[in-house]
Amino acid sequence: MDLKERLQGHLIQIVRDRNPYMASAGHFYVQQYIREQLGQWGTVETEDFAVRGRIHHNFILDLPPLSPPLGKGGRQFG
Repeated sequence: MDLKERLQGHLIQIVRDRNPYMASAGHFYVQQYIREQLGQWGTVETEDFAVRGRIHHNFILDLPPLSPPLGKGGRQFG
């Protein structure tokens, strides 16, 4: 599957009514979809916060670097 098809597939899942107050079912579905997609790359943590008396969530995915940090100037010597 090429990049365009993958992006269209994600958009199909998240482009819907997803207002947390007026379309809570769509909001919940998109939350779960995003959490599932992020979960493919590692452990997803949830940070809760309150707005207007309701609890909402931020999802956090901590990815390790692909390689060790480079030395000053962006070059490794060894």
